[in-house]
Amino acid sequence: MRSNIRLLGFLVALLAIAVMHIFIMNRGMSAKGGHDLGMALWLSVYLFIVAVPMLIGSAYASLLFTVPCAVFGLWLCIGSVINVPMPWAFINVLMGVGLFAPLYISIHAIRALE
Repeated sequence: MRSNIRLLGFLVALLAIAVMHIFIMNRGMSAKGGHDLGMALWLSVYLFIVAVPMLIGSAYASLLFTVPCAVFGLWLCIGSVINVPMPWAFINVLMGVGLFAPLYISIHAIRALE
């Protein structure tokens, strides 16, 4: 089961690199009147901090990534049902349910360790 956690850690590290790339590409856009994505830097740092123990194989460190994913997925599902028109609500609910997959992997890995 540690291989699943390591794979999840690798994917989180790739996500951190992608978020860092978005931050770097958007650096000068806020001065030109565009959107400021400065918080992407802190998100990327958080993802790197979480990815390192996951790459080592710590199942409990994976909860630092998977619980916020699940909370965001729950918020996406509930908010989409309440406020979004039907064709888009279905897509948002599917994405929200998909955000529960990392939590399932983490809980399965933690139970396998016990």
